[in-house]
Amino acid sequence: MGYHQRCRGLLLSARAMSVARMPAGSSACPRPHPRRATTGGATKHEKETIDMQTPTLTRLTEWMREGRLSRRDFLRQSTLLGLSATAAYSLAGLPMPARADTSLPRGGTLRMGMRVLDISNPHAISFGEGAAVIRPACDYLTRTAQDNLTRPWLLDRWEASEDLRTWTLHVRPGVTWHNGRPFTAEDAAWNIDHSLRPETGSSVVGLMSGYMLTNEKTGETDDDGNPVTRAVLWDANAIEVVDDLTLRLNLKVAETAVPEHLFHYPLSMLDPEENGSYGVGSNGTGAYTMVEHAVGERAVLERAAGEHFSGGGHVDRIVFTDLGEDSAAAISALLTDQVDGIYELSESQAPMVTGVEHIEVYRANTAQTAVARGKVNQEPFNDPRILLAMRHATDSQSVIERALRGNAGPGDHTHVSPIHPEWADLGPFEFNPERAAEILAEAGYPDGIDLEMVVKTQPNWELDVAQVMVQDWAR
Repeated sequence: MGYHQRCRGLLLSARAMSVARMPAGSSACPRPHPRRATTGGATKHEKETIDMQTPTLTRLTEWMREGRLSRRDFLRQSTLLGLSATAAYSLAGLPMPARADTSLPRGGTLRMGMRVLDISNPHAISFGEGAAVIRPACDYLTRTAQDNLTRPWLLDRWEASEDLRTWTLHVRPGVTWHNGRPFTAEDAAWNIDHSLRPETGSSVVGLMSGYMLTNEKTGETDDDGNPVTRAVLWDANAIEVVDDLTLRLNLKVAETAVPEHLFHYPLSMLDPEENGSYGVGSNGTGAYTMVEHAVGERAVLERAAGEHFSGGGHVDRIVFTDLGEDSAAAISALLTDQVDGIYELSESQAPMVTGVEHIEVYRANTAQTAVARGKVNQEPFNDPRILLAMRHATDSQSVIERALRGNAGPGDHTHVSPIHPEWADLGPFEFNPERAAEILAEAGYPDGIDLEMVVKTQPNWELDVAQVMVQDWAR
């Protein structure tokens, strides 16, 4: 749902909402989890990892027990280094999260209202709606779940060297493409390499460039005579296929979050034989295959033949219907039983469906944030006291109630969201108009300051938030 912006502004955290129509006697389909991560006891790999802890894992465990590392941070860091979620929860002394109900009836059609956009180049998509259509048909190497822990998916496990520069990835054995061909380390290597090519246009480049790429001169110059460079793998063996089920990433510098990055939404595993393109009938490893796709109209996926390794694929068909940008059309489709759910629900729409029989609104904390950003290289915002005064003059709780109808949480004017493991509770930022006036006077504005605020009209909630904030500042 987005991310926290830079801290040089005023922040207001938001919550995402999606909505689904729940027919009587039915339940939502569970999100499948890897078997390895949901078994009741430790697997062979987990026992081996506990018995043969690396110095880094041992150090993390000691820090947690000494109180120098929170249990939440321990869970994330240890699983990134290869410890299974089951073992990590056990070492942290925490219960495993409740597993999805896998006893739900199978069959039927799930109908979702959502924008249907161009997904012909999946590695270059820049919107969550595209990933929602691709993900049922094309798996990822890993999956980061709601507890912020990254688990193997098409991978079976991984190990990192002590210097965090060599990552050995073990492909899950027995996984096949829809056409029956085995999924191999060569396939995974091709997808990572393809995503890192500048001509692909993937945001994976920005995510991994620091440890996987370097810039080399092309021998050409630009109009100003400066050398033209291009991004390439930093080393010929940066992506190394060891055998059919083993892949090694040799990094330029240390990186802890490699497994998380493998779940970056454009980095789905595509069949190399299709050269990075995707469409109706394309090969995949997921529980579904796409049988229809028309931009701006609808996309249809049907359950693929055979059993998916995760046990997923409860419904027979998934239909995404594009209802356009008119939010009223989405609500109408839901209320009149044209769709079972809609991708996103705005704050203004929530009252229309709250309390309606068979409709349930799902709320989730996200990192989506409203930011009032000043141009800090220009007056008056080159004086940090101006933004400090504006923060003190903003009643975040009032904005939440008046503009967002209570569907948000207050931001604390840092660049880290409460859902991120790096977040620390600094307490609420004090709403103090008197202090704001004092700071402005100290900065040379005893009579206040005149500012112009430029705001987008879409999404609607941003304009609503801005209007309430301006009203507070004008008091």
